[in-house]
Amino acid sequence: IFLDASVETIISHLQNERNKRPLLKECENLNKKIEELLSTRYEKYRNVSDILIDINGKNIDEVISQILVYI
Repeated sequence: IFLDASVETIISHLQNERNKRPLLKECENLNKKIEELLSTRYEKYRNVSDILIDINGKNIDEVISQILVYI
């Protein structure tokens, strides 16, 4: 399952977790770094995922409900 999210959504989810993420810990421009990571990884994630769930604008309960449909 690939949880698809925009750069904005990813950043909002990472705001309090940056220190736990080695690639983001010392990063000065979080937006740029996330864009760079997505540009190199997005297609790979899509290609290996059987299921894609768009999580933009959804809360955790909505995402869980969508995941449960598939398992």
